[in-house]
Amino acid sequence: MKKSVNQKVFLFFSLSLIFMTGFYSCSQNSPDSKKQNTETGQKENTALYMGNPSSAEQNPEQKDNYLVIKNTFALSYNNSTRNPNWVSWHLCSSDMGSSGRNDADSFHEEENIPDTFNKNTASSYKGSGYDRGHMCPSADRTSDAQVNEETFTMANMVPQTNQNNGGTWASLESYCRNLAKSGKELYIISGPSGTGAANRNGIFRTEWNGINIPSYTWKVILVLTEGTDDIDRITKNTRTIAVKIPNNPSCLENTWDNYRVSIDSLEEETGFDFFSEIPDSVENVIESLTDSTAIDKNDLYSVYYPMPVKFYSGEEELIDSAEIPAGSKIRLSTYPENNWVRIYYSFEEFDTSSSPDESGYYPYIPEMIEQKNEAGANIETTANNSSITVSQNCTLWALSGYDKSSSCPEITKLVITCSH
Repeated sequence: MKKSVNQKVFLFFSLSLIFMTGFYSCSQNSPDSKKQNTETGQKENTALYMGNPSSAEQNPEQKDNYLVIKNTFALSYNNSTRNPNWVSWHLCSSDMGSSGRNDADSFHEEENIPDTFNKNTASSYKGSGYDRGHMCPSADRTSDAQVNEETFTMANMVPQTNQNNGGTWASLESYCRNLAKSGKELYIISGPSGTGAANRNGIFRTEWNGINIPSYTWKVILVLTEGTDDIDRITKNTRTIAVKIPNNPSCLENTWDNYRVSIDSLEEETGFDFFSEIPDSVENVIESLTDSTAIDKNDLYSVYYPMPVKFYSGEEELIDSAEIPAGSKIRLSTYPENNWVRIYYSFEEFDTSSSPDESGYYPYIPEMIEQKNEAGANIETTANNSSITVSQNCTLWALSGYDKSSSCPEITKLVITCSH
């Protein structure tokens, strides 16, 4: 829904200092060619060009809606929840390069929030069981080390369960970058909602050190072909994506495309007005729709939490158990394709059931398999569509993960009976 004229005038004055902060331009167009919104003073390809979702301002009296301006993103900080209400940024291909964080731990307290506020430090989440989850991702800002460093401000973080941050959420972030690399430019806003979520160990919490633990993380995305005159180019057919992902380990039960909702539904829940600078006649249409674009499976799985390995004999998928001729080749595949994969042969059945240890983690199953694997062998590969030859009855265990140290690998079991 569109902001009133009075609110737009208010935005012009309250955000005028953005001109002095020098928003980093990621467009391939020169800065001089970028169109400026005459009502709000915002330029194309900047964080607030499509609107300020909560009319946030840099007013110390407005503690639960305090505007923070960074070089390449903007956010509204909530002093009560100690989370951002929302974080907004623009993404295109030139935002991505080879620069990363400057040191091993770049997380830092936000300097642009008044000292009288409740501010999070790099250690505020320690012991909680939640990740320091970026809203504007570090990987969206790798063209410059200093720009990347800014994404590690704690004002850009919310407590995320690892399975969300490194799994479902991460795969959506990667999908956005792939769109940008393909010639699209995106206006993105993300944030938390609700209270209470299980951490990586399954322990439910509502807060930690005064920090609200959100039940969900959401994101809204406006997708355009890279170019100029962005608002003028938006039509009723312009693609928008909105997601609302549960902030708990069970989020891995579905891929991010199954969490798509309409922008209108998120506006109703949060009270924010997304993309308010788009003319009402267009905004009302595109925000009422739920994106249904088919997503390639490589864009649905994070390398940290991949899709389980699948076994095939020819074109037939083998599930649970199979009888095949001795000497047959079994093909395996996984998504994303660059995952670490290990295949174990086991010539005897054994029990891998277990109980969690004191930290809440289950014992590392690959180690249990290796202990029982003396009569067999194992194959380690990162190549997709690898194949193995099976000549006798056995059980195959396929494990896939980000690397050898993955504590939560995906596991597929196949019991094979060989016919002679």
